[in-house]
Amino acid sequence: MIKFSTPSKKEIFNLLKKFNDFLANNLSTLNLKNFRQWFKSLIYDRRFHITIAIIILSVFAHLSAPAFYQNKWVLSKIKKQLETEFDFNFVLPEKVNYSMFPVPSFHLKNVELIHDNKRISKIKLMKLHLSYNKFFDKEKVNIQNIYVEDSQIEIYNNDIKEFFNFFDKEINNKKLFLKNNKFFFKSKSDEIYAILTSKESKSYFDQINFKNTLNFKGEIFNNPLKVNLLNDYLKKKTDLNVELKKIGKKFNLKLDYLNKPNIAIFELQDGSNSYVSNIKLGKNNLVFDSNRKINDKSFYKGFVNFKPFYSDIEINLRNFDLSNLIDLNGIFLQILNSEIISNPNLNYKIELNSEKIKNHRLLRNLDLCLNYDQKNFNFDKSKIIFDDNVEMNIIESKYTSDENGNFLSGKINLLIKNDKNLYKFFQSKKQFRKPLKKISLSFEFNFNSSNLTINKIELNDKSNEKIEDIIKNYKNKELKNLRRLEIKNLFNEVIATL
Repeated sequence: MIKFSTPSKKEIFNLLKKFNDFLANNLSTLNLKNFRQWFKSLIYDRRFHITIAIIILSVFAHLSAPAFYQNKWVLSKIKKQLETEFDFNFVLPEKVNYSMFPVPSFHLKNVELIHDNKRISKIKLMKLHLSYNKFFDKEKVNIQNIYVEDSQIEIYNNDIKEFFNFFDKEINNKKLFLKNNKFFFKSKSDEIYAILTSKESKSYFDQINFKNTLNFKGEIFNNPLKVNLLNDYLKKKTDLNVELKKIGKKFNLKLDYLNKPNIAIFELQDGSNSYVSNIKLGKNNLVFDSNRKINDKSFYKGFVNFKPFYSDIEINLRNFDLSNLIDLNGIFLQILNSEIISNPNLNYKIELNSEKIKNHRLLRNLDLCLNYDQKNFNFDKSKIIFDDNVEMNIIESKYTSDENGNFLSGKINLLIKNDKNLYKFFQSKKQFRKPLKKISLSFEFNFNSSNLTINKIELNDKSNEKIEDIIKNYKNKELKNLRRLEIKNLFNEVIATL
């Protein structure tokens, strides 16, 4: 078989230089007589004949490439290269299509990936771009870049560990591009608990810097996601950057996993603020705390268990603005609407503590608990102190979301420490000042409209029809605009029924 070699850049530049010199020296003398002499000398020049022959043979070889590429032999070559590169079993179609433009490439449809005798992916279209180096040598199938489009990839819990092991060695030298692909994260029972969509991504081994490289753009939990990863598997160091644009958060992780336990520095960027954490990563858990201190306590600290998954996080603040919880444009409502916190496979507790409450001198010692367990998100065990006389506790709460908004329903127990001071604060009439130890409120709050509805009030665990008639006038009140006078009148009307 005829083999062709590709001219080098130096040879091409020399040819262009000679052609330029030829034009510069001879174009000015061009006339009909000189043209005839040049043409006559040209057609008798052997180099001209050889050049024309090479051009014709090259065009013929390009056009006839499909004839000697479409066969079982080339499929076996492709299969061997792919399996060596990615350590998966590939099931290829019986037919491979060849394309010359814009670059020489093979097109394979309905490719399957097999792992542990189980199909984990079906790829609708795979494009294999070939290098020009020894392109016309039939014994060489030089795959340069790999493009995967419209695939569905199933990832089980055990596969996640293998993903990290995959990056702990030199990954694919050939650049791998993913476009419009979906990753389904599944439990052992084949239940899907997360879907990661890849709009475009690229992975390869950087032979200059000796680092594995991954650039990813996609979406998870309806949130745009951008990931950049650099991994030096020789020095056992990883630099990971993640951006969640919808909620305005950026994450950076620098991991040193040469020794056990693994040590990491994690940075969260929230607008102009930056929070740095120290992390120790064990086999089945991790422990972290913040560099920043609040009243001798870590700004945040906690731990995460992986099997089963559970996290407990504590956040300490100097001052907290309660309006952040009910502001339509606030971050809390944005997180609720993003549905990140209500993933059915997560179990966690987040405790937020603040000694002072912004713009409320009578409120202090906030302990806000965000709990997610058994697919139920609630605020149980949250509490706050009012004027040193009343401790307010949230119990039996439940968060729900539908097309009408985000709702929190539940019960608030007001534990009275000093009823005399409380009566004095609300200027209650003396004939109604009976012993009062506890007030219970059943409520529903709409985060989107800030409307508060009181469904039931109990005094010392008792209620009556008179109280039910009173609270009908206080339904659908906007909490942030609820005036002190209205609260005072409601309190005095209710305690008058004792």
